[in-house]
Amino acid sequence: MERKPNARGRPRNEKLDDRIIAATLRLISERGLSGMAMDEVAARSGVSKATIYQRWTSKDALFHDAIHRLQLELPELKSADPKTNCITLLRDAVDMDDRHAAERILARTIAELPDHPDLAPILRARIVEPRRALCTQQLERAIAKRQLSPRTDIPLAVDLLTSPIFFRRLINANGALKTALPVKLVDAVWKAFAA
Repeated sequence: MERKPNARGRPRNEKLDDRIIAATLRLISERGLSGMAMDEVAARSGVSKATIYQRWTSKDALFHDAIHRLQLELPELKSADPKTNCITLLRDAVDMDDRHAAERILARTIAELPDHPDLAPILRARIVEPRRALCTQQLERAIAKRQLSPRTDIPLAVDLLTSPIFFRRLINANGALKTALPVKLVDAVWKAFAA
C-alpha cells in the first residue's frame, strides 16, 4: 500500500502531508484504525478528502504511511548502572505522556491486527523493538558488569521486564499504572538472574 505518485503539475506540499499524517496518528491513538474516519482526518488536517485521496489510495495506505513515519521517543539512559537505566526505561513506558503516541497507537490497534495482519510487523518494528533493543543493551551491560549471570536468558528477561507494563496498559487503557511497578519488575529480574 503505497502513496500515489505525484502527478504532473505542482510539486507535492510536504507540510500538508505532515499535517495529514499528524491528524491520522492522533485519531488512531484516540480511536484505533476502525475508528479513524477519512472525513475526520480531513477536518483535523484542514484539507478536503479529495486532497487526501490524491496522496493516498485508501485509508489503509494512509495508515501504513503514518505508521512508517512514526517516531518512538525513548529516554536517554545516562547512568553507568544498567539496573538504573532499566528502571528509567520502564518508568518512561509507565508515564505515557504526549510523547507516547506510538504506544497508545499500539494499544488501540492490537485488537485489530487479525483484520490487518500486515500491520503487525510494522508496529513491532516501529514501536515494540526499539524499547526492547535498549532493554537488551542494558541487560548485556549488566551481564558484563557481573550484576546478572552470564546464563541469563536475555529475551526472556526483556519479556519479564516489558510485558507486565504492556499487559496492564491494555487491560487498564485509561488508568495510571503504579509508579513503583518499574522498580519491582527490575528487582525481580535482577533477583531471578543474579550472578
